[in-house]
Amino acid sequence: MDLHKGIILNMRRNWAFLILIFSISLSSHALAEGPAAPAAAKKPSKNIYERENDSKSFTAKVRVIREIQGETEVFFESSTASGTYYLPAAAKDYGLMKNRLRKSLAPQGPKVQVTADESDKINSVEIEEAPAKTTPAPEEF
Repeated sequence: MDLHKGIILNMRRNWAFLILIFSISLSSHALAEGPAAPAAAKKPSKNIYERENDSKSFTAKVRVIREIQGETEVFFESSTASGTYYLPAAAKDYGLMKNRLRKSLAPQGPKVQVTADESDKINSVEIEEAPAKTTPAPEEF
């Protein structure tokens, strides 16, 4: 019977020791982080409507158009539009957008204004209108 009590007493000491070590480690972790800084007052958002999509717009000249496995991949000559952009075949104005991109691909072609979503799928393509060149009127003598 004494052996049984000794085992139980030894187990209680082990548990007490483990609990002590665990509580010390938790308190030292909390002290290491320092006192909690007061939370900065957040201003309420003035945008009461959520944005449906995060689209990005840029103006650039087309460098390459290629079709691979039914997808049209487009590359632009711009530092802001790096990487591959995709023109989905199911897009509303697919033919019109592809035609505008091809015009920009020509050596003297205009730049295009492109809007793409966060997954780099092209949503719209507009040809950038070149500023009208004005010729000064000849002076009358």
